[in-house]
Amino acid sequence: MNQSQLFTELEGLQELIDATEPTPKRRDVSDDARTLDAVASRASWLLDQLAGTDTLAPDSETAMKLRLAIAWLGASAAAVLHASGRSSTARELLGRCAAASPEPETAELFTTGAEHLDLFTEVMRARWQMRRGKVRRAQRRAGRLLTAPPAIAALARDIAEAPRPLERAPRLFSINGFGLRIYGRHRMAKDGSYTGVRYVTALWIPLVPIDAFRMRDTDDDSRYVDGKLRLPGPFRAWRFLLLALVVGLVGWSVTTSVLNAPHRKLRRALDDAAAIEARDPEAALAHYEQLAAKYSDLLEPDEGRDELARLVERWLAMATLDIDEPVTPAAMDALSRVTTRYAALPPILHEDELTYPYV
Repeated sequence: MNQSQLFTELEGLQELIDATEPTPKRRDVSDDARTLDAVASRASWLLDQLAGTDTLAPDSETAMKLRLAIAWLGASAAAVLHASGRSSTARELLGRCAAASPEPETAELFTTGAEHLDLFTEVMRARWQMRRGKVRRAQRRAGRLLTAPPAIAALARDIAEAPRPLERAPRLFSINGFGLRIYGRHRMAKDGSYTGVRYVTALWIPLVPIDAFRMRDTDDDSRYVDGKLRLPGPFRAWRFLLLALVVGLVGWSVTTSVLNAPHRKLRRALDDAAAIEARDPEAALAHYEQLAAKYSDLLEPDEGRDELARLVERWLAMATLDIDEPVTPAAMDALSRVTTRYAALPPILHEDELTYPYV
């Protein structure tokens, strides 16, 4: 084996895997025995050559990276094979990939994958979609695997939390402390990157978390944005609580405003006055006059017409309670007192619309 042959086989297997999504729905792949044979044979051949990679690589670090690349390609081939119905071959390949991997975490992933082929193929499908630029689809798929066995869940989490490419830099501005700013260094990674959260600010105080970004510090004391992240759970909860509080306050304000509208308060007050008519008509009459004085200035011109009509009706009923019908000359003094008392009511109660039924 020479270096040229090794890299030709690596590139050939990579092309086959890039062109083949590891999903059982792809009957065109499972029916193409030649493609599957090529995937299996090339992956097996590359794993057979691992003993010679140390002599081909210029240093030990490059040799380790080469061994890791071959192990990952073999695992990707195993996912394709399992999705196409060749589970025994896939399980055998994963066992060899676990033995070949120079990283304990990756070896554990391949060992777990051999035991849970369906879950492993699903997470490798998400990884394949990620490499093909189908970021949202990949992250949704990976998000469903966070309860899988730990090694598989760890890879799923890396995919689900991977930064999405940015079309433009996040907009930041501040006017006297009000605007959008990025705060914090959360979830520090081994490579020095971290999660920054963009907030709506007031007087430079971060109030509402909007979104999150994978960032890193640069040598000139600025920050470089690698990509956009899903807002971490605690910040989503905080945003939800804030929005719920705002919606609650607005709802409470609107409800209070509606319930405390002058015409609604007058309606409730008329109900209270009506309840005392039978036992104390004079007190009810005085109460109606107090309501007329209180609400005549509070009501808008087109507001509470039904309530005012009811007020006039009940006031007149109480004021003329002791006057018999038909009216006799003996009742003229009582009618004069009623007329004088009515004249003292606010002008709004003298409108023709309200008094016409009784004139």
